[in-house]
Amino acid sequence: SLSAYAIPRGLARRPVYNIAHMVNTIEQVDEAMRLGANSIEADVTFTANGTATWFYHGTPCDCFRWCDRHEEIPALLDYVRRTTSAADGKYNERLTLLFLDLKVTNVLPQYKYRAGVDIAEKLIRHLWSGVYTWNAMNVLLSIRSVRDGDVLRGALHTIYRIMPLMLYKTGKVWTPSLPTDRTA
Repeated sequence: SLSAYAIPRGLARRPVYNIAHMVNTIEQVDEAMRLGANSIEADVTFTANGTATWFYHGTPCDCFRWCDRHEEIPALLDYVRRTTSAADGKYNERLTLLFLDLKVTNVLPQYKYRAGVDIAEKLIRHLWSGVYTWNAMNVLLSIRSVRDGDVLRGALHTIYRIMPLMLYKTGKVWTPSLPTDRTA
């Protein structure tokens, strides 16, 4: 077994995430936790005008998965808050990261910033409101392309404006989708 002596200095404090993929319903959160995940990845879908509506992946998706399972955003975020933020929450200290894959390809360019504002407002209202900063869920926001950067800007500006301490609980990443993204 690994001991503290076998791990190089400084690495022992870095988190390791067992991320359950495509967790888009309350039932799937419970299943992921039962299977040993400490992080969940959920897919946020938006309308063309930038309103975050559902946790939903759709097809195509991973083999042997239910691609069409979905949950309204407030319901899933409220559930994660209730089960992780309270001292007696059943996933308190077990579920440590909510990884949000922001599916914004169908959002019109003029509404990308608004999409970020909308998901940030939903995170604030349904995940973080009434929760002490140190008990709040860590959230990673992911976009597919640097061309969707306005989504992250909208989200981060909104969090900074309304609940700035939650910026410490927020990470952001973009996933390269095309070779041209690296030069954009």
